[in-house]
Amino acid sequence: MNTLQLVEEMGKLEAGLRKFAHKLTRDLAEAAELYQETVYRAVKNIHQYQESSNLRGWLMTIMRNTFINNYRKKRTQQTYQDWSAGNYLMDSGMNSELNAGAANVDYEELLGVVNRLEEALKVPFLLHHQGYKYDEIAARLDIPIGTVKSRIYGARKQLRTMIERQYLIPELIAA
Repeated sequence: MNTLQLVEEMGKLEAGLRKFAHKLTRDLAEAAELYQETVYRAVKNIHQYQESSNLRGWLMTIMRNTFINNYRKKRTQQTYQDWSAGNYLMDSGMNSELNAGAANVDYEELLGVVNRLEEALKVPFLLHHQGYKYDEIAARLDIPIGTVKSRIYGARKQLRTMIERQYLIPELIAA
């Protein structure tokens, strides 16, 4: 496969690759950067692609590995610029202190969203959030463990949709 053929095939796969990038990063700007980096690396390493292999899988592997490498770099490169006379770079193992007021507001808003869930989903979700294990929740509510898992999954899915709608994130709703 030559570069032109690769670019043509990637054009057909672009929507799916962008969706996967967004799923990994959960940020549109970072997803766009990740997609561009994936295209660059695919073109750069086209000689490693085997004709008989799955192009989509190859590209998604490149994207996933790029995401993981970038994530690791960000974690290890927490540096701050010191604007004092010495102008040194300092490694920071500590995070900056967060404003507890903003965290409390966010928590209250999220709790309000959770309280809008139907009882059948809300109770297992809150018990799981409090640290109970699936089998403990099943015994406490006298329902099968599979039902507990299903309800917690359903609660998470509904919460995500409700939060996206509440904060009007049209890119995520359309995806």
